[in-house]
Amino acid sequence: MKVGDLVMPHRLTTVTENMNPTFTSRGRSRTWAPDQAVMVVDVGTRLVGRSEVLKLQLLIDGELWWIGAGSAKPAEKKSGQS
Repeated sequence: MKVGDLVMPHRLTTVTENMNPTFTSRGRSRTWAPDQAVMVVDVGTRLVGRSEVLKLQLLIDGELWWIGAGSAKPAEKKSGQS
């Protein structure tokens, strides 16, 4: 997935305002509905132990939110769209 792609969650998913939320600094969060296609506006990585986790910044209802890339999938094109 890259900047400009439209994505949807696999299921009802929680997104956060912080790319790297911690237990003491989670920031705001909200749910993202499975039928809502949104645009990827940035891509980053988060170090978890020794592994890098791909993170996506999404534009949802006019606000920016972060999620792990594994929780999103490319939005399905409806018939008639190119």
